[in-house]
Amino acid sequence: MPNKLIYYPFQFFIYFVSLWLTFICDQWLVKKAIETKEEMGDLNRLFSVSQFNKRNKLPEDKTFDSVKQTSMSTMQNIRVRLFHLFT
Repeated sequence: MPNKLIYYPFQFFIYFVSLWLTFICDQWLVKKAIETKEEMGDLNRLFSVSQFNKRNKLPEDKTFDSVKQTSMSTMQNIRVRLFHLFT
């Protein structure tokens, strides 16, 4: 009988510690799973946007491209004039 009295509290302690560790590990695992899901969502979103931009152009992009062409030609004209002015 004395062995059982000593054994049961020890067994309860081991059980309690294992439950506590399981709870802590589960919390950690859930936290890691949520972080990984968020990171993968961000990566998937970036990949989707890059694939969309490869094949499609938004109206703002088309406007920017047309303004870019005229701006580049204007800058080139200014460079040529400045070069001729100072040489």
